[in-house]
Amino acid sequence: MTQSNYVISDTPEVLNREHNVLLKEGQISTILYVLEGYIQGSDDYHFDDNFKNDVDNIFERLEGAIDTFYKDNNDPLNVKFPDVDYPNLTPLEEELEVQKYIQDNPS
Repeated sequence: MTQSNYVISDTPEVLNREHNVLLKEGQISTILYVLEGYIQGSDDYHFDDNFKNDVDNIFERLEGAIDTFYKDNNDPLNVKFPDVDYPNLTPLEEELEVQKYIQDNPS
């Protein structure tokens, strides 16, 4: 980590100032994972309404950014084949489709 020369103030106008930050999806995932681990059993989260609201808003914004990306990019994780009736697949058929996709799309 790099050192910085700024001090975070606790005045409302500073604490509520928005910043645009570019993060990779893996970085967002790491932040959410660590945050989720911290709040498990945390007195801060369960008894401090301001802290809980801040944490919930962070989750909402970061998860929302990922959801919006996939929605705007036609959900690239949701692969469909025109010859398959997805709602009616049995678990075995679904597994076979996954195996076929993996075989047809080597990394």
